Amino acid sequence: MRRINRFIFFYLLSFLTFLITGCSKDSQEPDDPVLPQDEYVGIHKTLTYIQEMRELHEGEFICYFRTDKEEIITRVADHSRRKNISTLLLRDGLKEGVYEFLRMEYEKKQEDATVRMMSVGFGALLQVTAEGINNKRDYDPSVGFFGAGTKESPYIISADSHLLKLAKLVNDTNDERYLLKAGSFFRQTDDIDMDDISYESDHKYGWRPIGLEPGLPFIGSYDGGGYSLTGLYTTRPNTTGVGLFGYVCQSYLQNIVMQGASIGGNSSVAALIGNVVTYGNERARTIIRNCRVEQSRVVSEKGGVGVGALLGTIDGRALVFVDSCSVDQESAIEGDTGIGGLVGMGLTFSSLFVTNSDNRASIQADNTGAGGIIGLADTLLVVTCDNYGSIRGAFKAKGENERYGAGGIAGGSGNAVFAGCSNLGRVQGERGVGGILGSTLVNVDERIYNSIAMQSCHNNGEVMATRYAGGLCGEAQGMLSDCFNQHRVQVTSGYVGGIIGYLPGGTIYNVSNFGTIVSTGKCGGICGKTDIGIIGIANNFGKIQANGECVGGILGMGSSSSMVHYCSNFASVNNPEGKNTAGLVGMIGDVRTWSEEDIANIVMGAIDIVGGVISFATIGLEALEGGLKLGLGIAGIVTASTIWIGDATLFTLGFLLEDYDLSAEAVLWSDAIQAKLMAKAHLLDSDHNQAINDAMDTWDITLDNNFNKAVITDHFKKNIFQLKSFYTSQANEGANSILFNKNVNAARDERGLLVAQAKEENSLSHTIISGICIGLALVVTVASIVAAAASAGTLTAVAIGVTGGVIAIIGGANTIHGVCTDFAENVCVVDQCMNAGDIEGGDNTAGLVGTLEQNCRIANCINIGNGNGNSPAFAHIHSHTEVENCLNAGMSWKKVVNTTGQYEAVTNCYSLKNNNESLGGCTPLESGFDKTTTYHNWSINGDESPWHIPESTEGAFPIPYYSQMQKEK
Repeated sequence: MRRINRFIFFYLLSFLTFLITGCSKDSQEPDDPVLPQDEYVGIHKTLTYIQEMRELHEGEFICYFRTDKEEIITRVADHSRRKNISTLLLRDGLKEGVYEFLRMEYEKKQEDATVRMMSVGFGALLQVTAEGINNKRDYDPSVGFFGAGTKESPYIISADSHLLKLAKLVNDTNDERYLLKAGSFFRQTDDIDMDDISYESDHKYGWRPIGLEPGLPFIGSYDGGGYSLTGLYTTRPNTTGVGLFGYVCQSYLQNIVMQGASIGGNSSVAALIGNVVTYGNERARTIIRNCRVEQSRVVSEKGGVGVGALLGTIDGRALVFVDSCSVDQESAIEGDTGIGGLVGMGLTFSSLFVTNSDNRASIQADNTGAGGIIGLADTLLVVTCDNYGSIRGAFKAKGENERYGAGGIAGGSGNAVFAGCSNLGRVQGERGVGGILGSTLVNVDERIYNSIAMQSCHNNGEVMATRYAGGLCGEAQGMLSDCFNQHRVQVTSGYVGGIIGYLPGGTIYNVSNFGTIVSTGKCGGICGKTDIGIIGIANNFGKIQANGECVGGILGMGSSSSMVHYCSNFASVNNPEGKNTAGLVGMIGDVRTWSEEDIANIVMGAIDIVGGVISFATIGLEALEGGLKLGLGIAGIVTASTIWIGDATLFTLGFLLEDYDLSAEAVLWSDAIQAKLMAKAHLLDSDHNQAINDAMDTWDITLDNNFNKAVITDHFKKNIFQLKSFYTSQANEGANSILFNKNVNAARDERGLLVAQAKEENSLSHTIISGICIGLALVVTVASIVAAAASAGTLTAVAIGVTGGVIAIIGGANTIHGVCTDFAENVCVVDQCMNAGDIEGGDNTAGLVGTLEQNCRIANCINIGNGNGNSPAFAHIHSHTEVENCLNAGMSWKKVVNTTGQYEAVTNCYSLKNNNESLGGCTPLESGFDKTTTYHNWSINGDESPWHIPESTEGAFPIPYYSQMQKEK
């Protein structure tokens, strides 16, 4: 009895001790694992290995398995090793089935007497049958991984120790690194916590990246399997190439999820890849697909460049393809220059293609280049990408250089294409700020810009800048079509527009602005300023609050070669202290003669951007006699709110990574990308049309009693939609838009001044300004471009355009020289436009055009907006100008035109009498507005007439009808 009592006393004392120590948060011993009684318990307990466990000590382990139902189960096992054979005996066996043997854990006593659970990756595939447990996956003892490193049998990454082993194999400079073949395949099979191995990798700085140096990059394929990598941390203030992977070359990374990463470095910093490199003149290609970064922070040191969530920097001549990737709203990306949500920056001659991806992280650049998808790029193609995060570019301090480039999708770029992209985040910066793209400025001093094509894009985020800002784009040359802005744009100086701030040369078609514009500089509802450009089928519904020079409902200032066709302003334009204020254009025309350097810089870019075009084009480089065929295969950006991708091989992994011989299952077919783009484009087009419909339904203005507002809200709205439908039709490979572009140029030619040689296919006007924006079938070698540029007195430039379906270089001394010498006077036309907003301004305020410079023309336009009583309803006109077939139905205008020159012509124009002091050659009207016979020499109510009077509507008056650019001529 006493022995029993002593036993009970000892038991109770032991139990009490357990309660005291076991409940302590500072326990020196870990809790025993809780092993569930799962349905997979069976009789098979013995696993036998030879080399696979040779580095493991004997003792107790906890083994983790994944079942064929994707459940994780555990077994306690005892490891023993005799005569180079390891035996792992499970205390609870496994029933028949297939299991992934993921990893093992064991207790390890630390120097401070605490005990940690250590993890050892395994990666075996087990087949349990009635005969026992068999291993079905090969083991490669030379590298220490299960698998063969091939596409069919990749090396298995199932625990943090595997990542350490991979880093050691890639980074070691001794012979051991040659054990791992370049181009090996890896596949992650479980979630991995990287907190411990970040410390184990480097106690001071944290994780040492896989591919630690440019000369020791990771070259291969890594499939994360959708499993997470959590808690990676590294802070390397003096290191470039910082991330899970430091340097990568010609690799394929997919299905990787980075969670809770904390990354710091000098430059080329990211959670996933610091830097993608290439060697010599090779076009090494790397793909990042279906990867995510969540709850992570990535920052660079002061002065650091190239910071992104997925990728920091793309090396020169490297080509990177990013597809279906994302960054969440709990992440933040910060640095100095080239800071992007997905990618930081691409160096000169690099190319980046991004599709079907989005960013929700906040982005901040302390110098230049902040973007939701990429901060700064050379050659860039972005399709169906969205940004939701806030973008903050830098603002210069006193005495510092100007900061530029902040955009919802890209901060700055070389030659670029954007299609089916949206921004819903706030974007702010100093110069070159836009909802989609910030700037393509090459050289601040010389005003040289790279070229873009932007189609089916949308902004609904606030845009704020010091100067050069737009709802879609801050400053660039090229083409913008089928785009709309729905948020406020505010700029304190420079140029601002609802769509684009500054367009040196290019076209804007089928666009609308619904956001309020606030500015103290040159501003327009669509475009702040263009030098050589066309705006067609554009509508502004956003109120303009300005205090500056050159303010218009459509265009603030148009220089020597500008055309505005079938555009309408429905919003008030207020510039009470400024001048050159109007419902359509603040000021159009420029009296100066343009130099060869001016034209070459504005229209064609400069030799500095040759690399960008070449790198964009040489994806499919084919040598031909007499030059190079540059075969990208983008057949057009002019049709039906879609981009047509003609060359399927561009988007196949087999083409991009020939050495990997990837199977058809891994191929990103171009028709899938095209289908996503078409779906996005059609959705945006529907939203665009709905926004127009809603805005016109709520539009309001005070009209004279002779007029019925329904003429605008019902009939003219229908005319707008009919023309939009015509322009975006996909029929006959976009034949309508091509016809429209051709006729626009012909209309300017009729003014008697050609921008280029008369030959249609080689006309600079047709290929660069018309909006057919990427490629002539002109074959020219790089050597000839460089040689021509070096020749005395010869200018050579490069641009991109579309007529056939291939990227090409447009150059040669004859074309450029002809442009520069022939172009000396204004070629400006405002045609078939309407102002339906009230206007308030200072000097040179008008209903249609504030100041119409010499040799410019207004035709077939109507003003129904009301003035401030001291200005002309049409324009202040200078010598050799024409105002023809125009109507003023607005009130409170002192006169119709104000003339300051000679030989001006005002013909077949009509105006509401309205107590005008001077009609300046116009016919006053008190009645008969709804009669076709009232308007002498006007074409009204024909099938292809520029004017239409809805005769069935009481209080009708003429409104623009059939665009004359629709006609076959």
